[in-house]
Amino acid sequence: MSIIITVLERDTTLEVTLNGTLTTNIEIDYGELLPITAIYQDFESTFIENAEVQLLEGATILDNFTVHPLGDHYNLSLDSSMLNLGVHSLLIYAVKDTFSSASVSITITVTERDSTLEVTLNGTLTTYIEIDYGELLPITAVYQDLEGLFIENAEVQLLEGATILDNFTQHPLYDYYNLTINTNELDLGVNLLSIYAKKDTYSSVTVSIIITVLERDTTLEVTLNGTLTTNIEIAYGELLPITAVYQDFESTFIENAEVQLLEGATILENFTLHPLGDRYNLTINTNELDLGVNLLGIYAKKENYLAELVSITITVTTRDATLDVFLDGTDSDVYEIYDIPVNEVLNITAVYSDYVEFIEDANVKLIGEEFSLNFTEDLSYDRYNLTLNVEDYLGVGVHFLVISAEKVNYALKTKNIKINVKERSADLELFIDNIDKTDVRYVSSEIDKIINITVLFLDSSDKTHISGGNIRLTGALEKNLTELILYEHYNVSINTNDLSQGINFLTIFAQKEGYESQSIVFTVEVTEKDTYLQLFLNGEDKTLEKEIEVTIGDLVNISVLYRDYEGNFIQNATVQLVGEGLEDTNLTKHSKYNLYNLTLDSNDLSFGINFLTLYAQKTNYQPQTIIIKIVIINKESNLSIYLNGSPTNNVEVVYGEMMNITAVYEDLGGDLIENADLELRDGSTILYNFTKHSLYNQYNLTINSNVFDLGAHSLLIYANKENYFSASLSITVTVIERDTNLEVFLNGVNKTIEKSIEVPIGSSLDIAIQYFDIEDGSYIENATINLVGEGLDLLLNETVSLEQYSITIDTNEIDLGVRFLTIYAEKANYHSSTALLRIQVNRIRTNISTLTGETIFNREPGNDFTLKIELEDLDFNQTVKNATVSYTWAYGQGTLTDPDNDGIYEGTLTNLREGTFMITISVFASDDYDFERFQLTLSVVRPSEQILLFQVLTVVGIAAAIGIASYLVAYQRVLKYPKEVRKIRKFKKKMKKSQMGTIDTKSRDQLIEEQYLEEIKPIDKRVKAKITEKEVKTPNEGTLKSENGNIQTGENELNPNDTANQD
Repeated sequence: MSIIITVLERDTTLEVTLNGTLTTNIEIDYGELLPITAIYQDFESTFIENAEVQLLEGATILDNFTVHPLGDHYNLSLDSSMLNLGVHSLLIYAVKDTFSSASVSITITVTERDSTLEVTLNGTLTTYIEIDYGELLPITAVYQDLEGLFIENAEVQLLEGATILDNFTQHPLYDYYNLTINTNELDLGVNLLSIYAKKDTYSSVTVSIIITVLERDTTLEVTLNGTLTTNIEIAYGELLPITAVYQDFESTFIENAEVQLLEGATILENFTLHPLGDRYNLTINTNELDLGVNLLGIYAKKENYLAELVSITITVTTRDATLDVFLDGTDSDVYEIYDIPVNEVLNITAVYSDYVEFIEDANVKLIGEEFSLNFTEDLSYDRYNLTLNVEDYLGVGVHFLVISAEKVNYALKTKNIKINVKERSADLELFIDNIDKTDVRYVSSEIDKIINITVLFLDSSDKTHISGGNIRLTGALEKNLTELILYEHYNVSINTNDLSQGINFLTIFAQKEGYESQSIVFTVEVTEKDTYLQLFLNGEDKTLEKEIEVTIGDLVNISVLYRDYEGNFIQNATVQLVGEGLEDTNLTKHSKYNLYNLTLDSNDLSFGINFLTLYAQKTNYQPQTIIIKIVIINKESNLSIYLNGSPTNNVEVVYGEMMNITAVYEDLGGDLIENADLELRDGSTILYNFTKHSLYNQYNLTINSNVFDLGAHSLLIYANKENYFSASLSITVTVIERDTNLEVFLNGVNKTIEKSIEVPIGSSLDIAIQYFDIEDGSYIENATINLVGEGLDLLLNETVSLEQYSITIDTNEIDLGVRFLTIYAEKANYHSSTALLRIQVNRIRTNISTLTGETIFNREPGNDFTLKIELEDLDFNQTVKNATVSYTWAYGQGTLTDPDNDGIYEGTLTNLREGTFMITISVFASDDYDFERFQLTLSVVRPSEQILLFQVLTVVGIAAAIGIASYLVAYQRVLKYPKEVRKIRKFKKKMKKSQMGTIDTKSRDQLIEEQYLEEIKPIDKRVKAKITEKEVKTPNEGTLKSENGNIQTGENELNPNDTANQD
């Protein structure tokens, strides 16, 4: 027996995930990597290894998948830049021998990369800028994708509308695009521009910018006659140069501007540009102006620049003049007083001019106490001269003279001079040992020395020798000086033995008739042999400083070198040290060196500064004294501070909290200074004392911060112990308020978070506040809590047992709408808190209903309808009384009344007409109520038997109309012709029919139906519509019509009660 076995490929499946999602459709930005996973399995869900899995586009293999290291799927990362923008239909194909191949179609949509555009104007991140005309405006654009990567080589343009103004360039170093524009390329005012950035595969971005170009700020600087001023006084007939410098705010000169000189609105002159191009010039003659004050203006303007107007004041005066006086050829202004000997002649010259030219033919006089002399004019030198013999007009002493000059049209000028007429002056010069001592009148000489004195007695005017004078030396020694004619001086020699040891005052008197007497006082000091001292303290030369600082308990070595000025040590001298608390102590000669020596113990001296005097003396030698300053100082110490455990000088403490201050007071060896006094001070006031810690080498102080007021306090920690330097450190303790919290309850509900509530007008609003200390959660008593806003300023009442502050307000006080009230809570030493409450006061909710609750009512024509409406207050659960209730319907409007004052309003519609009517109820009680319009339906319908009769009459009427219409048609077409004519017309029709093709015939029913649809039915609709609009049937009298053919509506105020009376 033969058998056939057919071996088939194993069935497979292919499952694809795109970017981790089980899908076959994905959208990805250009340039992104897309991970694609393919799971190739047999029908038993066993992964098929070593298969060939490919990504295809059409028949093209784009890439091959590789098996994942875990061996449970195939991977491929596709760079979307390998694809073009748009939709790509690709195929993932998997195959392996003995397995059926599998494929999955996928759709990859490659989109442009999203991008952003960031713009800076003049270095500021903004899209709006104001800038002056003519300025350079740098614009920077940063074009990036959403990952913040800069997009290079893009097209970035500056647009105005659709017009490209300029292109940006990419910066060579930084990631942005640059463009600098000059604002003179833009219009003055607002320029609406946009920056457009685009690159292939990236989304384009447009940013709108606004550049407001302003006129350039300017200044106008005016100089009058070369002076920077706007006010000038000038003589009539003078030329006045005016300069105007018109600049922008960068001090750049504005050329080609219009610069004018104005008087009011009148243009007097136009300025011209200076050849150098840096100013505008105008020169006016003051004879073109009025005498007195002239108020003018200088106006400068140029397009795109701010105009400037500067007011100037030109005061035109009579022509001024000057008077210059010279005494013996020298300007009299040089002298406060002019000295002249009595036997001299004084030449006075006067120059009278108008600042420019000499004034001729003027009246120039010299006026004295008892005389007046005229000057003579000297045209060759443009001056007036007068020669005055002093002895004839002036005596010895001071004289005040006046020189006046005047001429018509010129200002009168005077000059005062002061003349001192005196004797002939002389000078006296002193020389001692050929050294000029005229200024420094002092000389020192040792005993038994010869001093040579020489005196020069000179005429002050020409410095010549005055011979024959009487020259004497007086004072400590009396002698006459001898005149040496050959050498033109007077001389005498003296021996210091004739003078006293010490200071001697001598005077030289010089006299001669006709000359002023002169004298010189000088001093001669006769001294011992000069010496000097050199001081050494602890081996250091302290001759200059003469002081030393020694720690208490140390020794001080004092050494002295006593010499004459020839450098010889002075043996056997007496050298002593004297001071307070120190017995006179002699210094002894050192055994080896030429020194006098002494060693002191600092304990023998007082603490602090000690002044000791060192004396050195010997007969015939000048004694010497040195004051020595020895400062005995304490031992060094160090103070360090810890505030609340931290090494700081500043601490912030909540009011009422404890504060710990630790102080470490040590010597330089780092050992604690025991039994010291440490104090906490406020200025000079001691607040607290520190105590030594029982265990640690430190001093402690713990205080409550409530001893201080709120704010910063600068305090001082002072440490002191005998024989140690005191130490102090400043600390700052800042006491801050305790943090607080507010809990808000509105009408008993905790509203701390939203702080808002809705209430109806007229209701009460209960506001309760709980004020807590955040630090310890305790309730804060006796606080001040105010409710402020919407015209209210109320104080909340405290209920300690409930730990709250509360108040009840009537919502009528704040009126309808959204109202904001503020809670202010405060108490001394606590942080104030506020809460903003949003109170929405609504109108009272209402409901309008009929007594039965129905909204549709049925009545017969001719009957009356009584309408009863109840108004309910839903917020306060009561009826609304005293309201105005009105209704409107097809036949007018009316008002419902409340006869029983119970909130039920009623009214009656009489003699109803047939139809269905919408009745609208409107209510107004006050602005506090929220009423909506209420509508009900009134259906007025005839009884069924009346309806049947009406239908029968309608059918009969329609049949009659059709019959009449049929007759009229037949008459128009046939019956209006005589019988003979009808036969001929019939014969013609038959003739025509024989020549025509097949005629489409219709049955009578079809013709009637078509005729009805085309003509009768539209007519029937219009007739019914007109009946509805124009006719009203009444049960008794049939159709009623208004005078104008229209039934009156509510606009004509038809009263339903009057319907029965209409004709």
